[in-house]
Amino acid sequence: MPNIDLELTALLRWINVVWDRAGQKQPTGLFPTPKLSDIDTLRVALAARLAAGTKGVEQSKNPSALVSIFDGVALNGKPIAKSAKTHYLPVQQTSVKTPAYPLDKSPDNAQLVIAYRKLCDGLTADAKTLLPMYAQHPGAYLEGLYLLLGKYTAQVVASPTLPDVSLFDLNHVSAAIVSCLRAVTDGEIKRWADLRDEALFGATTALAALVGGDVSGVQEYIYGITDHDSATRALRGRSFYLQLLTDAAARKTLRTLDLPITSFIYGGGAHFFILAPYQVVTDKFVELQRELSRVIFEAHGHALYLAMGCAPITLADFAIGKMSARWTALHGEFRQAKNRRYVEFSGTPEWGMFFAPQPHRAPDFTLDIERGSALVHAQTVAYGIVPFGSNGDALAALGLLVALNDPDESLSDAEYIVQYSFSDAAPHPVTLHNMAVVQGTRYTLNLVPDRATFDELAELPAWVDPDHKPHGIQRLGVLRMDVDNLGSIFQTGLGKQATLARLTALSRTLATFFEGRVAELCQHIETTYKVVNSTYADRVIYGVYAGGDDVFLVGAWHLMPQIGALIRTEFGLLTAHH
Repeated sequence: MPNIDLELTALLRWINVVWDRAGQKQPTGLFPTPKLSDIDTLRVALAARLAAGTKGVEQSKNPSALVSIFDGVALNGKPIAKSAKTHYLPVQQTSVKTPAYPLDKSPDNAQLVIAYRKLCDGLTADAKTLLPMYAQHPGAYLEGLYLLLGKYTAQVVASPTLPDVSLFDLNHVSAAIVSCLRAVTDGEIKRWADLRDEALFGATTALAALVGGDVSGVQEYIYGITDHDSATRALRGRSFYLQLLTDAAARKTLRTLDLPITSFIYGGGAHFFILAPYQVVTDKFVELQRELSRVIFEAHGHALYLAMGCAPITLADFAIGKMSARWTALHGEFRQAKNRRYVEFSGTPEWGMFFAPQPHRAPDFTLDIERGSALVHAQTVAYGIVPFGSNGDALAALGLLVALNDPDESLSDAEYIVQYSFSDAAPHPVTLHNMAVVQGTRYTLNLVPDRATFDELAELPAWVDPDHKPHGIQRLGVLRMDVDNLGSIFQTGLGKQATLARLTALSRTLATFFEGRVAELCQHIETTYKVVNSTYADRVIYGVYAGGDDVFLVGAWHLMPQIGALIRTEFGLLTAHH
């Protein structure tokens, strides 16, 4: 990985406004301050300009609130009514236990100052803890900072001229773009920086590419569980494995293209998106496809396939309103790849391997059951970053070792470790052979019964009378939910305001709700049920999956309408009843 000072500087751009808006001074020595050359400083500024889609963006020290990203969404080409209310997010750290849903009016100045001061206290404490890692492992530090700023600045407005774009989303996309500007000559950087908006955002020079992967065969793979006695564990274990496999493929892509974590735009729902330099992708994309396909085929045969796509991005595509077309183009690439599996091997000696008769593989759900059993009491997952082809399963072959809860000796050979908490609760501090361990949150629906089978979930009574007699029919309920027209929302919903930062914000906001808040709502229903049925100690809702915009829950039939209604109500709050 190249020196990360460019990405680090872009990620920290304007971070001082958090303290300015609190009426405080940013503590000295809280973050690294790399010394960039004049031309690299210009690269960072140009990246921020491309991320914003305009030159006229200035920082503001005045306390202000972020406008909801959903206020700018309109379907079917209908303009947003001029009379429509503006909704504001409270200034606070990202949380699914105490979510910040949009308000009809902005908090007043005094409330905002108090909120910014509270934010500063938490950010200061966590940044001090993370800082020593910069000298030990700059790449790990960058990932830790990325997670940290996602927690504290995703609900902080970047600028009054971009009222619905958070400081985190603007800086995250800027850091991804600056990685693409590394290979651009100094002379070209100077020329682009001097251009007016209409010239810069009218240029057809290919700067970057939106690279993505989408796992094909997910439904058949998950529903292929036939082990009746351990179905609850096996199903959850297999669903979680798909998340791990998608993450491993994304990280393999980043490392193959020599990119830091800041180039990772979004991942969830068995797919991922990365912004990469155009020329690097052109040189390495096909071989990357082949490597990923080989690993997945060797592990899963034809059951799973990673459909990959690549959509070139010109300078003009960074203009406000243009990026949705690139997003749509990438999804078109996914569809083509799914319809032409293994075309990346056309003309190679390996071509026939994928179409030769495959030996019968008797279903073995041992690993799925083990993983599902381990998830029952898991609160965190640790990723060990290791060399490609390490001994183990497909994840290890892609450069990822995994341990649930605290990192253990199985990760001792890792370059560094990332430990994700499934909820707002911070992981326990970990020391492992003086290895770099960064910590953050990766919201994950992790509701696995300790002992109950699906049959036992179906037997839960709807209510128990004072004489402890159960009532209600015995049935299992299955709840599936997703957001209507989400594809259209990403393709056309943001209209003339579409930028990569706004598309990223929309993805992140939905993922936080479905991957994190839904778990909290399920636990609320469980707690309410156990008040009435105090003798029952195990889980009453089993979470198969929640990610992107999709929910899959199983439980006693009478609880499914309750949790479905609660999710729908809170989704209305999230979108301000759009």
